[in-house]
Order: sequence, then C-alpha cells, then structure tokens
Amino acid sequence: MAGGGGSSKRPSGGMYKRVPKDLTEATMLGGLMSILCITTVIVLFFTETYAFLRTNVSTTLDVDETPDQQIRLNFNITMHNLLCAYASVDVWD
Repeated sequence: MAGGGGSSKRPSGGMYKRVPKDLTEATMLGGLMSILCITTVIVLFFTETYAFLRTNVSTTLDVDETPDQQIRLNFNITMHNLLCAYASVDVWD
C-alpha cells in the first residue's frame, strides 16, 4: 500500500479456517479425547527424552580363533574434511 500508516487487510495466519461458535458443539467425548491425546503426547515426550538421555554406547569385538583362514575386512568410512593422505588403517594379526 502506498503511503504506509493504514491498516492492511490480510488473511489471518494459521492452517485451518476459524469455525464460527454457533456451528460448534462441545461434548464430553470430545473433552475426554482431548485430555487423552494431550496426556499421550506428554508421556511420549518424557519417555523418549529419558530414553535419549540414558543411551549407552557400547563397542564389542569378537575375534574368530579359527586358524589357517584368511579374514576379509571391508571398511566403508566417510570422514568429511580429511585428506586421504592422513587416513590410514592398521591391521595386526
């Protein structure tokens, strides 16, 4: 709008259209469903946060003691910002 200062007409934000009050009806079932959904979201939030915080990183390596066999090792490692000249893998038998 030229001149600024005036109120502009723009659509209200949000994803859903506002439903007029005379077209809505509150029910006991709707209230119970809302409380159940909110409780479920809160429980899931806290259980997932707890599971994330108690995560334990564990590394194990089991070596096959079978003699006279060759072991094939495949590595697929991606290291960003590391020149190939500095990357090496050492294997001892």
